[in-house]
Amino acid sequence: VTAEQTAGRGRLGRRWASSRGNLMTSIIVRPPPGAPLASVAALPLVVGVALAQAVRSVGVAAVLKWPNDVGVMTAAGWRKLGGILAESTGGDAPAIVIGIGLNLAPGVPADLTDIATSVGDLGVPPAPDHLLTRLLAALEPRLDAFARAGLASIRAEWTALMAPLPRLRAGGIEGTPLGLADDGGLRLRSDAGDEHHVIAGDVEVVA
Repeated sequence: VTAEQTAGRGRLGRRWASSRGNLMTSIIVRPPPGAPLASVAALPLVVGVALAQAVRSVGVAAVLKWPNDVGVMTAAGWRKLGGILAESTGGDAPAIVIGIGLNLAPGVPADLTDIATSVGDLGVPPAPDHLLTRLLAALEPRLDAFARAGLASIRAEWTALMAPLPRLRAGGIEGTPLGLADDGGLRLRSDAGDEHHVIAGDVEVVA
């Protein structure tokens, strides 16, 4: 856990900085030996569910946007609260390092107010340690269930927490999000009625 971050990195190499009062933590997960790669790749979805539930436990109705964003629906639309980045250490006994950043302190940089907000802007901001305790309490049983049953253990819960966004754009495809595929990818229905399976890349909200 760190109190301040000035040279972080988000998905797709994006710069990430965060000031005091926010939650910034990395969690090490060691998958069972021989765990399929597809199941390991779905770990950010498990963490997303736990993080959204931790935020909900302090009174903010957090929702999820595939693949790794936690946010909230406001009168102005979707606003991001935080994100998750998972990377493997490799080697014979790989560990997955899951980085989590969540805006807790009131106020976000002026150039981000059209896409982001904070828990403190929506209510009383909890202390980072308090939110971390809620996160770990929500995450541990879900990791245990994930180790036993894979994505099926959280698929329904993730879908119930999916942000009600009518249109998304992913990889040049624009359409209506339908939820998770069996491998943790995003199911997207185009205007022509075709269902597409998105497994990687950036996902944008279409106004």
